[in-house]
Amino acid sequence: IFNICSENFYGAKYLTEKLPQSLNSGCIPIYHGDLSDINSKIFNPERIIMAKDLSPVSMLQLKKKIKKLFDNRYDLLKFYKKPIFTSNAYDEYKKFIEDFEMKFKAMIS
Repeated sequence: IFNICSENFYGAKYLTEKLPQSLNSGCIPIYHGDLSDINSKIFNPERIIMAKDLSPVSMLQLKKKIKKLFDNRYDLLKFYKKPIFTSNAYDEYKKFIEDFEMKFKAMIS
């Protein structure tokens, strides 16, 4: 049901395969990484359990959230059925690729 996916580095615009693979496998990701900037425009943060802070207090809150979902099948299903992507994810991804191509072309010119 859940998948713990933690990035090796916590920083803006840093996203590896961990989050997309977790979502693609049908899991609810418990994600420790930065979901801001372009990432939050593509992935629906309401379909991801965020573990931003690894302090004991934060971990306890995280544990309670997971337990609540696990113990209540209605809430779990409601959470699970949320869309993985934002409504404008494709446009944001396309804009990201176009921007990357433009920067790359400028670099090699």
